[in-house]
Amino acid sequence: MKATGLYIAIWISALLLGLLCSASIQAQTTPFPFEGLVGYPRTYKLDARSVSLAEANFADPASFASFTVNPAILGFTHSSRSIYMSGFQNWQNNLNQFDLSLPSVTLGRHSGLLRFGYFYPGLGDINPLGSSDQPEPDLALYQIEFTYAFFVRSNFSVGIAQTLSYGNNDDAQFTTYMVNAGLIYDPDGAISYAMVLNGIGRGLKYEFIEDGTTILGSRSIPVSLQIGASFRFPVDDDEPYLTLSFANEKRFGESGLWYKGGLEIKPASFLSLRSGLMFQPEDLTYVPRYGIGFETSFLEFDYALSPNEFQDERYHTIGITIHF
Repeated sequence: MKATGLYIAIWISALLLGLLCSASIQAQTTPFPFEGLVGYPRTYKLDARSVSLAEANFADPASFASFTVNPAILGFTHSSRSIYMSGFQNWQNNLNQFDLSLPSVTLGRHSGLLRFGYFYPGLGDINPLGSSDQPEPDLALYQIEFTYAFFVRSNFSVGIAQTLSYGNNDDAQFTTYMVNAGLIYDPDGAISYAMVLNGIGRGLKYEFIEDGTTILGSRSIPVSLQIGASFRFPVDDDEPYLTLSFANEKRFGESGLWYKGGLEIKPASFLSLRSGLMFQPEDLTYVPRYGIGFETSFLEFDYALSPNEFQDERYHTIGITIHF
């Protein structure tokens, strides 16, 4: 009986050991589910108001922070006593962005501004989706941007933004450079017009390999050309309560055009309600955007939401402008 009990104990122990070894081997051989996934940290640091208007407002010089979508707008705002800060969280991978724009410097018809950006993974505990759909990339990205605008005459401005980026992790580091350029024409009346050229240069990319490690690289940024207009009502009011913005974008290398529209309504002098839509008819892609803004004489607070997944992004962003 003792021998039989001993054999049974040995057999059970061997069975358990075999199961544990099998599970261990299976865990070691199970491939990383996101192997080969490639991502691109957001190279363009857009302000919250522009995000909520589907980036169609690059012909609207009403907001200081709109220089993020068209550097020529800096020539109209002359906000030498304003600071802009924004924060961004991509719910798909918990990649966050923070940027700070210093007050602009104006000398005659020339205006210049420095902007700093920082990207980092984290804040997964406050992801409104509960958890991210993708793993957090192991990287840090630092950016410095110089925006310059030349006020050609009272209703016409041209501008250029140059962005230098440095990305790194424990295994690699990359430095990239990008240029955006734009112009804006704002004659007396309700309508202003603009054109923007984006994406001249390179940006950072990352990829996950079989063991979950993040490797870094660079890529050529897709070049695009945008033409748009903004309409403000009432025409002769310095504080319009309705602004409509429309734009067409040609992304080189893609067929067809992107169509953008943005609507801003101000039911009160301190409150702005915003929405926008990006639409590509070739594959019926819709990207809705929503936002809200609060404004006082010395402070502006903007919030924007892009709830639909598009190009591995689903995100929200906030912006704060301080006038002093």
